Amino acid sequence: MKNLRFTTLAIALLFAGAASAQNASDLRINEVMVLNDSSVVDEYGNHVGWIEIFNTSYNTVNLSGLFVTDDMANPTKSMIAKSAAASIPPRSYFILYATGNKSVGVHHLTFNLKNSTMVALYDANGRTLIDSVSLPRLAANTSFSRETDGGEKWTSKNLPTPNSSNWFQPFVGEVDQFKSLDPFGAGMAMIAMTIVLGALATLYVCFKIVGKIATRQKKAKPFIAKNAVTGEEASNEVNAAIALALFLHNKQEHDEEYTVLTMHKVSRNYSPWSSKIYGLRKRPGGYTSF
Repeated sequence: MKNLRFTTLAIALLFAGAASAQNASDLRINEVMVLNDSSVVDEYGNHVGWIEIFNTSYNTVNLSGLFVTDDMANPTKSMIAKSAAASIPPRSYFILYATGNKSVGVHHLTFNLKNSTMVALYDANGRTLIDSVSLPRLAANTSFSRETDGGEKWTSKNLPTPNSSNWFQPFVGEVDQFKSLDPFGAGMAMIAMTIVLGALATLYVCFKIVGKIATRQKKAKPFIAKNAVTGEEASNEVNAAIALALFLHNKQEHDEEYTVLTMHKVSRNYSPWSSKIYGLRKRPGGYTSF
């Protein structure tokens, strides 16, 4: 009975190891960027070289304990930390950042790629080579990738595709095209200045026209007085007098005429010196009868 249990356990471990090895063997180095100045950043916001691993199988694969190296003489140079976060879903991607620091996370390697000419992925035993690729001399922000995910042919790409399919090419819009034609922004500056100056000139002309329209006065028609009964036109002297009167009225410069006549009664104050009775002379001695 004990021998049967031991045999069953051994077979189970063997199949488990075979399954694990089979899963790891489905992994491929899919894309590599050596010099990263403007591509993806790690969890700490740093631009560093990176390696993309692709799971070609339809099973989830855990990378815990696998080794990544840039030196075939040292296959166990950097081990992927054992963690559930190191799992790749089926037909998915996993980015490893070559930061050169130790113990900074499951996505980080203990070497950088600045002087690397190759990268390799080894199984957890440190001896079984899963995949490797020789790296050409690459410009900054240029990646070396398979033409298709997990395919055989490799090519360099000016538009890297980290965490996405290699055959997918990001859309190069008008902004990117203009940037390639005007890398220093001189054309953009001239266009911007032309637009601003043109807008200011247009506003100036519009305000000028609106101002003239607002301040424009209608031309006055000549005034000609006519007789209300006969309809005959008045003489030039009459027209001039009427026009002058209207002008003075509008300018509030005419004389104020109330057309009110005030009559005061003249009264003489009594004075004894002006009385006639004092002007008569009496005959001396009174009246004389004859």
